[in-house]
Amino acid sequence: MTDDRYIEYVCQYTELKRQQEMAVIANDIDRLKKIQTEIDRLNAKYPRAALYPLLLSEPEQVRLYQKLRNDASATPPPPPITEERYIEYITQYNTLRWEQGAAAIANDTERVKAIQKKIDQLNKKYPRASEYPAHLNEAEKERLNQKLQELQTLEKSNDPQ
Repeated sequence: MTDDRYIEYVCQYTELKRQQEMAVIANDIDRLKKIQTEIDRLNAKYPRAALYPLLLSEPEQVRLYQKLRNDASATPPPPPITEERYIEYITQYNTLRWEQGAAAIANDTERVKAIQKKIDQLNKKYPRASEYPAHLNEAEKERLNQKLQELQTLEKSNDPQ
């Protein structure tokens, strides 16, 4: 194993774990299983990756972690999640999940898969959005929930049904 292969492994593993966290938050068991399969494949592709740093001397480990940090910082961070972006995300996400549930009830597996792709695209568009409420204090969370309920009420009143 080389430094570059280790860094490649760590980057892919980190991204899969992030996706796994989002699937847990969304309570999406099928997605969790798929991600775990991808993690297992990654670990099979790089069987000794977790041990690699332990095989290096201390100065080599320091060099590796500096290189890893530099590679990670080369990727620009996603735009910060603001309240407005979170509301955009959660509104679209909830709509898609509702549609997906309706498709599942109708036993329309193709539609369920198509909606899942849209959800995955949404999660890419708003990375880490599902984590936004965790950074708020209780008063801010309550205010955010109030806004979301008002939006939901407004949507229901505008629904022609």
